Amino acid sequence: MKKIFLAFTATTILAVALFNNANAQQPSGNAASADARLSLSFNEGAMRFAYVPETYNDVATEASSEGLNMKALKDFQKSYRDASNVSWYKAENGALLASFTENQVNNSVAYDKKGRWLYSIKRYGEQNLAKDIRANVKSVYYDFNIANVEEVAIDNQTIYIIHLEDAKTLKTLRIAEGEIEEVQNLRKG
Repeated sequence: MKKIFLAFTATTILAVALFNNANAQQPSGNAASADARLSLSFNEGAMRFAYVPETYNDVATEASSEGLNMKALKDFQKSYRDASNVSWYKAENGALLASFTENQVNNSVAYDKKGRWLYSIKRYGEQNLAKDIRANVKSVYYDFNIANVEEVAIDNQTIYIIHLEDAKTLKTLRIAEGEIEEVQNLRKG
């Protein structure tokens, strides 16, 4: 299960990075996300978070409670009252990632070093997907099962990364502003 979670997380971060790169020339209301790319590094199976500005690469370390930014911590406590199994990760430059469970949904939320929210990600199955999004996907990909979903909130926008499968194919869709884009199409071996 942990390997699946890590694979989904890596896929989602890749999708977020691709989204940010695609929109790099558009003005953004959130300067921190416009100036940065996100990445994950895996060290002996443990997830480490790194907030990677385009000019340098940080090595992340697990954050201790007293090292967390108070603004980020207050926002987290206000926004995620039902969070459980919370783990915090801190990059050397002070950026933070909280990984947690809320209402049986795996979540991650990132903050910059000043405690400003950068993005959040929810990971869940088809049963938690909004009915209108599910209907949109099923109207086009009616023969596919929805294996899992990542719901990414970034720059006042929600992007859905939906993983589909049938007997022969794995597909990944990106849905933003009602538009469906197929970003990956793989044949099963």
